[in-house]
Order: sequence, then structure tokens, then C-alpha cells
Amino acid sequence: MYLFKARWSVTHLFMRRFSRRTYGDAIAELNSAIRNITFSKVVDHERMKREKYGVVLSYLEALGISDLELSNLHPVHVTGSKGKGSTCAAVEAGLRNLGFRTGLLSSPHLISVEERIRIDGKPIDRDRFSEVFWDIHDKIAKHVRTLALPPPSFLHYIVLMACHIFVSEKVGAAIFEVGIGGRFDHTNFLKQPAVTVVTNIALEHTDLLGPKLTDIAWRKAGIFKKACPALIPEDLPADVMQVFVNEAKQVECPLYMVPRLEDISLANGGLIIEDAEFAPLFRACSSDAMPLGVINLPCSLAVMELWLQSFGKVKQSHEIGLQPPLRLQVSRAQVQSAVTARWPGRWQKVSRGKITFFIDGAHTLESLQKTAEWFQYETSKEDSRPSARVLLFSLLGSRNPDTMLRLLRTVISPVFDLVVFVDPHDKQFVVFPGKRSLDAECLETWEALKTETALIDEYGTTAYRVQDLSAFLCWLEQLRRFSRTTLSSYGEVIDKENVQLLVPSPQTVAGACSVPVWDKQYASCHVLVTGSLYLVGATLKALNEPV
Repeated sequence: MYLFKARWSVTHLFMRRFSRRTYGDAIAELNSAIRNITFSKVVDHERMKREKYGVVLSYLEALGISDLELSNLHPVHVTGSKGKGSTCAAVEAGLRNLGFRTGLLSSPHLISVEERIRIDGKPIDRDRFSEVFWDIHDKIAKHVRTLALPPPSFLHYIVLMACHIFVSEKVGAAIFEVGIGGRFDHTNFLKQPAVTVVTNIALEHTDLLGPKLTDIAWRKAGIFKKACPALIPEDLPADVMQVFVNEAKQVECPLYMVPRLEDISLANGGLIIEDAEFAPLFRACSSDAMPLGVINLPCSLAVMELWLQSFGKVKQSHEIGLQPPLRLQVSRAQVQSAVTARWPGRWQKVSRGKITFFIDGAHTLESLQKTAEWFQYETSKEDSRPSARVLLFSLLGSRNPDTMLRLLRTVISPVFDLVVFVDPHDKQFVVFPGKRSLDAECLETWEALKTETALIDEYGTTAYRVQDLSAFLCWLEQLRRFSRTTLSSYGEVIDKENVQLLVPSPQTVAGACSVPVWDKQYASCHVLVTGSLYLVGATLKALNEPV
């Protein structure tokens, strides 16, 4: 296992002139916190608790935020290998539309760090972000010196800012998204959440969470709290299910499984899958085309139901361990809110002239399978005329590109006309430890896969790396026609020092370069953007798409 080990210089971080109070200075200070985080191998769970989230309790006390104030937020604590962000968004939208003031803490951000903290569905603005950051910075600085506390890390700051803002805004429903795992996550300071949620279990972050599904389940089960209802998926392997059952018994909480969509009823009678308004949506959706809100609908509705029970609106169970199946009767407004909840970067389509971008962050093999199926289905509906296909892909950290790229090569048909691997990191922020771009490894892997007989297409797909994503997308939007020849003309030369982009020629932009007889020319282009959420954010930023 690994732990973020911080090496701090109190003088460097806190002995700054208090006159510096700009947003840019706040970002610089947060960057300095990122720079001082390194990985170290430890197996001391008590130490991990203390250094990850235990210290948050000391910070909150220093800020004057009490357990009662946190309890009054009626928090929903959400973890999962996939679907946690979109579930958070659906629950937030549903509770907001029921009349509750909502707060949402999510991660990572796509474009700007202030996106991580939202009130009533909207990110806080930069002025508020800066004001709250420096207020917390100054208060914590005094206690760091007098109580010998470690200065907060980047993630500590974000959590503290969210709590401060939620309390000051008198939020009645606060949703906290776990960063990684759960048991030792920075968000696991909550003592009395209204509901804890595990959306999904898959192999992810195995270097941090462990190599087996049961290891990952144990980490995620760590957010369960005494007497607080916990919700888990219903389609788990027996050994994984047992991990959650054991944890629920140990912490003494009721444990529920997400109901099937077929078992959810509307409050005024009838199943939602048979309702005149909703049935067409469900019938039209095969598993590979189902909108994100529909996929997560049973979980989102179950969270809202358990939250309302804990809030005192509905009778709540006080039993311990696995409970009988939930029988949900939900309002039409709850279903509409969950299905239509907006969560940028997840199964999102963006059109720019002749180009349609299909954008979805998918960092696990299971997620990528769904992304590939969604892309296949959506592009088949787009137009009766064929379009060129481009893949923008990025992986970070210690993930293995082979299985993910092999999946894309086998599932996507027709094959891509161009594949581009990107280092997505925004130079405004220092890169987190363990988040190194694997664009070079991805390119090497793709080229190796091209030699396998079963995966060869007749003329081969050009693949290269791009450092300046904005420049590439700008160039792509200028093309009049799309063919493999024109798409491959935006190449790179690699010298001994670094990678430099070739400047596209006017002839290439105009599509006037010589195109072989076999090379099809298309009037439109479909671009699949997937892999790391950092790439998703970089793409949305380059397209000037609001988040």
C-alpha cells in the first residue's frame, strides 16, 4: 500500500505576506502543497487514518466547525470505481429540485479548481474561492505553529473549503465524492453521514487499493458509519458482497442493495419502466446506448429515498446488516431530475462545425467498454453518410495501456482513421504524484498492436503524440475534408531534447494535399475523447465548452 507522505516547510508555506490575497496566489499556494507530496510504502492503517483524514478533524476544530454543524449538512458520502461523479450529480439535482439547498464536493476538476465546490448546482466563483482559501489559510497557520499540526495538503484545503462554504451557506444536503478508495480518503472525516454509497466495484488504482476486488471493496466499505444506512450494488460477486456485509455488521449499520430498475414504482402507482412518459426512453435504450442518468437511475433514486428516511421524512430502519430489498415509490420529479442531471465530461456530445466530439472519462476497462459501445451506437445514429473517425486518448499513472487500447481496436468498427495520444496536464497546476502521462507508452503499445494479424486494418491507422492539444484541435477544425492522408499530415518530429509539433501547411488545411485513390474523403468527423478525466477537461477547455 502507499501513503501520501508530506514534507513541509512551515516557514515556506505560511510565512507569506498576508496582503497577497488573489486567486492566482491561492493557486500558487495550492501548487506548493502538491509539490511537497510524495509516495511512500506503508501498511500502518492507524497512521494512514491520522495523516489522511484524522488531521481534518483537527483542522475543522481550528476553524470552529463543529460536529453538529457537519451533521446538519445531512451529508451523502459516495464512493465507487465508476459512476460516483454522475451519481453525485443526479442526487444533488434530485434533492435540489425537492427544495433543499445543496452543496457538492467532487473531484477531480475538469478545467478550474473551483468546480470542485458547488452550491445549488453551480461552482463557486473565483472571488469566493480566493476569499475562503485565504481565510482558512490564515486560521490554520496559527494552529500549525501552536499545536504542531502539519500544514494542509491540496486535498485537505479543498475539503476544508467545502465544509466552510457548506456551513456558511446553510446547506441542507451536502454530497461528498470520495477521491480514491474511501477508508483512508481525505473525505472520510464524516462521523454521521445521512447515507453512504458504493456505486460500483472494479479493478482500479490497484497500486494504492490492492490487486483484488475484495481489497478494493474493503477500502470502499470503510466509509460505512454506525447507524447510517449504506447502499451497495446488487450484482456483486459473493466474496465481494461478504466484505460489505462484514463491514456493516462490524460498524453496526443497515446495508441495502440498489434495486433493479424493473422494481421501482412511481408514487402515484405503476412501474416507471411502464409509465407513458418514461417507458419510451427505457425501450429505446439498449445497454450500450442508455443515457448516463438512466444507467445510474436506480442507485440515484435509492440514495434519495434513504436520505429522505434519514432526514425524518420517511420511516427509517434501525436494523444492522443486510436488509430486505428496497421497494421504492418515487415521484415523477425525482425521476426527471436524475435522468436529466448534467455532469460534464461523461457521455457528452459537443459539435463544432463538421466535427462532433464524443467525450467520456473512462479509466477502467469496464468503463471503457461502455464508452466504446456508446460511441458505436451514437455514431450509427449521427448520419447516414460515413464520417472520419479520430481517437484522442490519454492514460495516467501506473495503468496498463495494452488491455484498454486492445479493447478499443476490437470494439470500434469501422476502425479509427487517426489515433492521437495526449499529455493532458494543465501547466497551471503541478502534477499530482502518480499522475504521470503515459502518452509515450500508449503510442508504443498501439504500434505493437498494429502488427497483430487479427487487429490489422488494410491500410493501417496513423498514430502520434500531441503536446499542444489546443493547437491540434484548432488545426482539425480548419480542415475542409477529412481523410487518412490529411489527418496524418499533422505530424511530429522528435529531436534529442523534446517533442516539437510540425506547423500545418496551408495546403494541408485546405485539404489540397495529394490523396491516394484508396483513401476515402469525408465531409464530417467523429472524435472520441476518452481515458483520463484530465484529457476530458483539457478538451472541454480547448473547445471553450462550459462545465
